[in-house]
Amino acid sequence: MLSGPRRKVGGLNYPEFAAVQDKSKASHRAFTAIYGISKSKRKKVGRTFIRSGLVLGLFYGTALGGSIAGRDVPVPLYGVTLDDVSKPAPEGNSLAHVAHRPTVRIVFDPRTDASYYVKPIQQFRSVAYIMGELADSSYMRQYTASSIKSWTQNYTAALGNLVDIWEIGNEVNGDWLGSNTMAKIEAMYDVVASQDGATALTFFYEGEPSDPHNCISTDNGGNDMFTWIAQQFQLNQPTSQRSVETEKIRINVNYVLISWYPDQCPRENPNWPWVYTKLAGIFPKSKVGFGELGAAHPQYGSSYEIDEINQYYPMAKTVAGLPASYIGGYFWWYFAEEMVPWGTTLSSVFNAAIQ
Repeated sequence: MLSGPRRKVGGLNYPEFAAVQDKSKASHRAFTAIYGISKSKRKKVGRTFIRSGLVLGLFYGTALGGSIAGRDVPVPLYGVTLDDVSKPAPEGNSLAHVAHRPTVRIVFDPRTDASYYVKPIQQFRSVAYIMGELADSSYMRQYTASSIKSWTQNYTAALGNLVDIWEIGNEVNGDWLGSNTMAKIEAMYDVVASQDGATALTFFYEGEPSDPHNCISTDNGGNDMFTWIAQQFQLNQPTSQRSVETEKIRINVNYVLISWYPDQCPRENPNWPWVYTKLAGIFPKSKVGFGELGAAHPQYGSSYEIDEINQYYPMAKTVAGLPASYIGGYFWWYFAEEMVPWGTTLSSVFNAAIQ
């Protein structure tokens, strides 16, 4: 069974990486624990992070201490993910061909200066809404609460209102993220929310403990989503006794999303109306949906991927009982690999699914 966060490998050339080129969730989790970097974020591992964001912000419309509020993103959201923006022209062309204006989630790589993303984002904004992923789950263990606060300050200063939604935590209940995850989420949230930025928090789902085919805490490295939420947000305590910081996030985070890789949880068939209704009850002011969708490996238009896109992207229309706050999302992970350049089998399937 596939396990551990599913990420593409790309062009890492370090010989010690040879043993972990398997893209399964377990191998990736072990890799992250040993080397402290994701094996998916291939090209920019060696780029030096330069703290130039405060200067850049003066040129790109972000006043220090001012608002970074982006555009209101209409619902439903049809999301895709770019984990590589090195080819902005063909990537922008693919985004422009999506049948409805998409929301593109851009993964910000560690030790990469925020200035690297300015021009691609400016180009994408004319055809897409922008979500910025401040720290992918596989990167979280590299940060302390203090360093991720500085990282977020730099990125918000540099990119400001070029970004419409800021993802302040990705697959946060995964046990490969290292320690003090909640403190890191709080640090990112405080920086973004204090400047009026929209925030998104993404959890990792592997079924319910009562489901016979769940894959919680097997080889996948996850922690039961709702149990983790209850513990970290102190839901068993009266509201007056909960942490002020976590309660602030619970009440005010704008989007609460779920990362779901069905091929890593074979035979598990979640009751999505129940899952999202429960999630919406915990986060009563948040919009809920999927924050990440895909397969453990890019399959370049396989029948499995076609079926997955056709099942999930139309869910708001095809599945009864979802809460009113459900907004779609999905954010297909391998958009850059499988739909750029535009015209692939999967790109046609994608457009048909969201019509």
